[in-house]
Amino acid sequence: MFYKTVCYHSSVKFDRLFMFVLLVANPALQAQNLNPTETKILQAIEAEKQQPVDLLRQLVEINSGTKNLEGVRAVGKVLKSQFESLGFKVGWVPMDEVQRAGTLMAEHPCPDPGKCGKRVLLIGHMDTVFEKDSPFQHFTMQGTSRDPDTSGEADSEKKTGNWASGPGTDDMKGGLVVMLTALKALRASGALDRADIKVVLSGDEEAAGHPIEMARRDMIQAAKKSDAGLEFENTARRNGIYYGSTSRRGSMTWRLTASGETGHSAGVFGANMGFGAIYELTRILDAFRTQLREDYLTYNVGLVLGGTTAQINPQETGGQATGKPNIVAPTAIAIGDPGPFARSVVAALENSSYFRVIAETESPKAARRLLQQGKVLFVVEIPGNFTRDIVRGTKPDLLIEADATDPAVGSYAMAAFLN
Repeated sequence: MFYKTVCYHSSVKFDRLFMFVLLVANPALQAQNLNPTETKILQAIEAEKQQPVDLLRQLVEINSGTKNLEGVRAVGKVLKSQFESLGFKVGWVPMDEVQRAGTLMAEHPCPDPGKCGKRVLLIGHMDTVFEKDSPFQHFTMQGTSRDPDTSGEADSEKKTGNWASGPGTDDMKGGLVVMLTALKALRASGALDRADIKVVLSGDEEAAGHPIEMARRDMIQAAKKSDAGLEFENTARRNGIYYGSTSRRGSMTWRLTASGETGHSAGVFGANMGFGAIYELTRILDAFRTQLREDYLTYNVGLVLGGTTAQINPQETGGQATGKPNIVAPTAIAIGDPGPFARSVVAALENSSYFRVIAETESPKAARRLLQQGKVLFVVEIPGNFTRDIVRGTKPDLLIEADATDPAVGSYAMAAFLN
């Protein structure tokens, strides 16, 4: 096996069996005196060395980035059959209300309720940080370990050709394989027959859905009905010592938006034009790096978009940006209808991440003049009958004029406007 789980355990026999199965990779453990059940567990592990690797490969080859909902569900289907083969009752709880894939629930009830020792909860997650557009997608078996903590050891666990690389092998599809391998060994020994075990695997650990109370509802309820819990994500290792976390720092997701004056790039750095939005964004980010750092505080910049227009996609995993090297220009709007529906169009544009409204005028000629002068890239003309036609149930026209020197900018703007 590739992973160890370090945990504290009581003197209850069932807990000791779990501890044993999870630590079978430790050669020193094999030197201990084993009872018949423990011997069977070890024999089951030794007899099935290739099957866990094959299962890990199967799971890793399925992209299950948190925002890839179908991919997470596909991993859930593979795991569902694995747990069912062990006698678990398995269900899937959709999480559409928090825009996530769902939660896998599996239960191996005690055949004689109240007489199977500790009620144990096993938890983990099926998603990874690697979305569908990540270049890191496939499982491979590697050569000599590049782990500086183990590569120089004579008895390294990561021997040549004996360690795996791929999205989720570490966090935490490898942990899910360890969980299933442990359960299979318990079944082979007969210890699973009289075990009371629940399993909860979330599909959104890397980017939790909100409200969090709903996203973690089923895990919390299962925990309240359990005496002990084991989490199967691997621990960190430093200087040969495995470390587990007993507390967590808080976390948050942040977005920084900068805007600048518009005009020809010849005026950049000048008193009127300033430095522009991209320079301002990088200045702030560099200040984060140089001035904000302190112990135990980390912050990551995972995506940057900048240009004449910039729009992040709904999944927040990428986006589109357009621009020209010699111009910085936002959007102008000509309004011929001051009614509420016209104002709602303007408000939607102002709230978007693609358009920045810099001028409103009742004169289409004045708006077009801004376009001709290169001060804007787009003019949106709202006709005087806009509100009236909507009230009457007809479809009023909106006129969008764009700078034709960059056709891509116009097509992206039209797509963003329609969205």
